[in-house]
Amino acid sequence: MAQRTYQGTTLLDSAKRVVDALYKARMNKCRTDRFFLFTLNPFPQNVLMSVWRQGHDLPSLHAALSKINPDGVLDLGEGIANAFRILNLNRFQANYETYGMGWNPSLAEHAVVVVITHSSASLVVDEKLANKCGDDVLALTIGSHRWDYWLQGIVLHYSGLVETVDFVNPPELSEKHLVRPCAETGGNVYVFFDPRDFVRDIESVCSGFRCGLMVDIVDDTHDHSDKEPFKQLVLQRENVKVNAFWPIPEGYWPGPDLSLEALLPRPSNPCIHVLPPKEPPPKFPENFPIDRYELDSSPLTQKIIESRNPSVVWPCLVKRSGLKSDAPFGYCKLSQDLKVHLYILPYNYMFLSELLCKPLLLLVYNDRLGDLDSPYGLRITELWIRKMLTYYESIPRYYHSQLLKAFERSRIPNVIKSDGKQAISFKFSNEMQRLHSEARAAFDHLVNIISNPPEPSQSILISRITSSGLMEIRRFNGAEKQLARKWYENASYIPRSKLRRMLPKLRNNFDDILDGIGRPMDNESIHTQTVSEMGNYTNYRFAQPRVAPLRDLIQAPERVDTFGNPFHRKSNAGFLVDEVSVDDMGFSGSMAFQVHRSAFKPRGRVRGPLPSDFRLYVSRPNSSTSSSPYPIDNKSHNLPDLNGHHMPVLDKSLHSELNGGGVSADFYPSQEESAFKTNVVVVNELVEIVRSPSIDGSKLYSLLDRLEGSRQNKYDSVSYVMAEALRLKRVDLFKLLTEYRSHIGLLPVAEGRVNGLDQSIQLVNGSGDELEYYLNMVLFVCGRQFNSSAEHLKRYRTSNFEEIFDAFMECNNFEELEVVKINSSNEILYVHQNEMAVAKFNWVGKNDSFLPRYAGTSEMTTCHAVILTSSIGFSIGHLDGSCYEATRDFFEVSVGNLRHNANEVFDAHIVGGFLDEGGFSMQLMSQIMSYLLTSSHKFRLKTLFCYYLNDRQKTESSSKQVHEPLFRAVVFDIETGIVKPASIEPNGRGPLSVLRSASFYANALRMNNIFDPVSRVLRFVEFRIPPSDMEHLARRSRRTNAELANCSTTPNQETNHFYDMLRRTGDLLAHMLVEKKNFFENGNLEFSYDANLKCWIPLNPQTEEALRHPLTSF
Repeated sequence: MAQRTYQGTTLLDSAKRVVDALYKARMNKCRTDRFFLFTLNPFPQNVLMSVWRQGHDLPSLHAALSKINPDGVLDLGEGIANAFRILNLNRFQANYETYGMGWNPSLAEHAVVVVITHSSASLVVDEKLANKCGDDVLALTIGSHRWDYWLQGIVLHYSGLVETVDFVNPPELSEKHLVRPCAETGGNVYVFFDPRDFVRDIESVCSGFRCGLMVDIVDDTHDHSDKEPFKQLVLQRENVKVNAFWPIPEGYWPGPDLSLEALLPRPSNPCIHVLPPKEPPPKFPENFPIDRYELDSSPLTQKIIESRNPSVVWPCLVKRSGLKSDAPFGYCKLSQDLKVHLYILPYNYMFLSELLCKPLLLLVYNDRLGDLDSPYGLRITELWIRKMLTYYESIPRYYHSQLLKAFERSRIPNVIKSDGKQAISFKFSNEMQRLHSEARAAFDHLVNIISNPPEPSQSILISRITSSGLMEIRRFNGAEKQLARKWYENASYIPRSKLRRMLPKLRNNFDDILDGIGRPMDNESIHTQTVSEMGNYTNYRFAQPRVAPLRDLIQAPERVDTFGNPFHRKSNAGFLVDEVSVDDMGFSGSMAFQVHRSAFKPRGRVRGPLPSDFRLYVSRPNSSTSSSPYPIDNKSHNLPDLNGHHMPVLDKSLHSELNGGGVSADFYPSQEESAFKTNVVVVNELVEIVRSPSIDGSKLYSLLDRLEGSRQNKYDSVSYVMAEALRLKRVDLFKLLTEYRSHIGLLPVAEGRVNGLDQSIQLVNGSGDELEYYLNMVLFVCGRQFNSSAEHLKRYRTSNFEEIFDAFMECNNFEELEVVKINSSNEILYVHQNEMAVAKFNWVGKNDSFLPRYAGTSEMTTCHAVILTSSIGFSIGHLDGSCYEATRDFFEVSVGNLRHNANEVFDAHIVGGFLDEGGFSMQLMSQIMSYLLTSSHKFRLKTLFCYYLNDRQKTESSSKQVHEPLFRAVVFDIETGIVKPASIEPNGRGPLSVLRSASFYANALRMNNIFDPVSRVLRFVEFRIPPSDMEHLARRSRRTNAELANCSTTPNQETNHFYDMLRRTGDLLAHMLVEKKNFFENGNLEFSYDANLKCWIPLNPQTEEALRHPLTSF
């Protein structure tokens, strides 16, 4: 864990960051959690944080994290077993272990053990998490974990070199990466290999913190021989006490002679066998208790959902649980909302249902109340009594008490009196009580040691002094110089006979080096000197290397002035005063003062036309392994450093072109020198104006117009004056100079051939790295390449990108494509305004099962839909142009997820906008095209239908021509990879369309990514709107379209659905404000697409609750 990443931090620092992020994520969701922090040190030093009574805070966590060092000595399996031992002791002493009484779902204390380690370590763990604690208390269960524990693994695989950051792939998970131990508990292993995806990785880990019980399911519905059990999560509500009435039976028959010696160890998870379906479900009287639990997604639930028959039940039983034969204790059933639930009933519920609900009781309704034997008018016969006695004897004894309570609740006559026998024998009960007492004592001792760890002993143990030893002391005549200790330069030099004796010292030295103390042998050798060798301390002190001279122990008193001028300085040495203005000093009135003019000193070489001996070096990727540039001729000269970048030398043949001149343009040093001298005088006068209290604007601009020379010289001169204005805090003047400098123009551009392609070479501040950066900027449009040099980019913006539009007009067929109609949200992955979605998969030729066929958006007037595709997936975003940060964030997130290799070319599709009066469409289109042209990645423009291409005119009632967009909706066909125009109905803009529309007002500067490409889950995170803004937005619910016209930049082009969505959003925000409703209180809202049912399925209870709410959807 002491390995360093390319960011300079160690893997241990990354692990601490993970712990801090997980703590904060859980602290906001559940404030009743208890947190423990373990290391791989020996007990009790391995417990750095233990919170037994929910009394935790963030500073205590940070204090515990600061104590962690990469010096663990235990094996990872032993460390996990130690953590499980503490959890098991706590569970046993709290009477949560009901051995011989069945599995009680209400006696559960959920725990998640997160193991953070690195990928290069040897993490060999036993096949089973063996119980290494060695206590008889915990030996009644096979394995260390329980059915309410989860083991989650986090493997850190960060790159150590910055050059390999974009090429690091997650390692293949093997047995050494905790795959099997995590699978035994139902957990997962997460690999962190990109620090930029840290937040998403933490969200993925937190999504695995589910509340429920883990059971083993064996599918007996088929006749296959390989019936391997798989993990099934039985969901329970978080922070809600579960009152279970019926237990899950044990895997053995608890006879009356049950003892602790004959008790079979139970597995960590109950093993349930599911039988073929039967119909109909059993019937029971009113108020009869039935436990129902929801099952998480698994192969069993998928199979039951595929059957699509909610009228049948799937019986469940535990092998060897009956006296003579096994009987079911419950069943699985499909509900109307396509959820699978586990129903737990009394043992052999089918037989009991026949006794209670079928005509075995000889239902006789008589007019006289005296003939009735029960409140329901049931006449009990001897046959019914014999059957009930047979049923009592055939079920485990721990069902008897619960069955009597159920009869009493349902007002069923109980003909069987309690015989006073307990469910378990007195011998077994006494033995379990003894084990509980031992567990309680062990737990208290454990808590005491962890809460008050013993301090390390500072005393040195010596042997007992005998009389012979005293005689030897009396015979001491003088000091004998002993031989110095023998130091070994390398550990391999230690002889085998002395290796065992030197191991403690080697370990102490290694720990000191990890703690940053240094080499302890150096410090130790200094202090192991005899008195005769010490000599003079003064000579010894000055002989040692030191950073700064030592101060005197007793300093001479310094005379302090107590009268006269306290500000009088004795000398002028070291007295420095910075230049300040008159206003800053606080002087008032007219005061004669003089401003000292300082000469304008250029910094090294002034930027301008390149000298004649400048030579260009261009590296060729296809060359040999040598990284040195390929020179044009054999002579090699260098220029001085410009802004910290070392520039190569350019050939004379390219000099005239790089200076923007014609073929015959020459270089005149005399003209450049005269222009430089003139600019020095002008800059000095400008600096004098900047430093003066009042500024004459006409004189300022007249001096700026006197600047001579190349554009680079003018640019540097104005920059110098701007720096002076900024130093004196003249903000308004700084803004004026910035605007003036923007009109000077950009640097000259040269055209050259690089790698066989005609590309622009842009020299920016003389940087060779930026030169190489600009060489890769190119946009492909219908077979043509558009360079992204400054001159070209300026020409594109001036002409509103007409060259690119004209090139695309030749191959544009978007308007001729068939319009796709979307009527339901289950047919599309829909993105709202300021939302985006990234999906990674191979979509060529087919559609994967985790997405519908289409992905698209609608309600675009000035907004644009941008779709990027690559060889491994696609992304879609609804951009509104509110800020360039959101546009850049969409492209960076998309490229970061869709980039397969360094030479990846992305296909871009842009649709939206029209000829609006405010020019918002043009502004957004300019942002998008500028990024495509200036990005370091290569883009191929496949679809361009925006601005005037997507414009048409309509005539209003007042005979006025109004521009409006031709297409407002667009979809991406995932199966064919084609972008098509669309017509999306309001019902197709979900799920949770109104709630997602309300998240737009959270004023986020980043795009909201709603689809996780890793877990393939549609996820909506919590958003926060200030209460004052919510009150303002809530007033929209009762306003008309005319009153809501100011909510849009193009009110005349908006549809009725746009205004209806504003009103519905106002209703929802008003409800959330008044009722204090937070749909994200229990976590994110998540959906998963079911390809068989062709619909979005909610994945958690809070999503179901939000989906059922009448105000969240359209």
